[in-house]
Amino acid sequence: MISHKHRCVFIHIPKNGGTSIESALCRWNLTPSNYVELMGSKYHSKHHTLRSIKKDLRDKYFTFAFVRNPWDRAVSLYSYYRGGGNKKSDLRIVDKIPADFKTFVMSTWNIIPQSHRKEQFTYIKADDKINVDYICKFENMNEDWEYIAHKLKINEKLPHIRASKHLHYSTYYDDETREVISKRYANDIKLFKYKFKN
Repeated sequence: MISHKHRCVFIHIPKNGGTSIESALCRWNLTPSNYVELMGSKYHSKHHTLRSIKKDLRDKYFTFAFVRNPWDRAVSLYSYYRGGGNKKSDLRIVDKIPADFKTFVMSTWNIIPQSHRKEQFTYIKADDKINVDYICKFENMNEDWEYIAHKLKINEKLPHIRASKHLHYSTYYDDETREVISKRYANDIKLFKYKFKN
């Protein structure tokens, strides 16, 4: 999303509470991305990367994104698709999601879209470095949202939209699946200082 009025760009990384953020921003006239304006093309995805945004915009505007514990994010992805997804294009995937989390991680991970399974840091990297102005954390969503709202001079409570329902992420893992996710998202874990917590 982009706002010229508030001079900001929000990088929406999938399954990190971005729909709630966009809902709050839309009520303050931050508009869904105009893809030609934002990126110079008709590429259509609300999950654009920082690198795909025109350099003059990312240099001049306040840029921010939310990241999430990778072990928790994997469970959220699983619960999202097991729950039926939320759009027509999800239906072709939903039927292939196994009943158990371990099979999902070990055998069917690659059936979900690449935009949902690639490492989070790739969304906010440009010019060979992490290059957004502010990295919020899903785990501190309300506190970080207060900072963003203050920064943008908006007065809006954060709604919770499309929150998947599941137990604490640690209950889904055994040693093998925990290690798979730790290797798959090693960069995110290191860059954003995440740990597996019971």
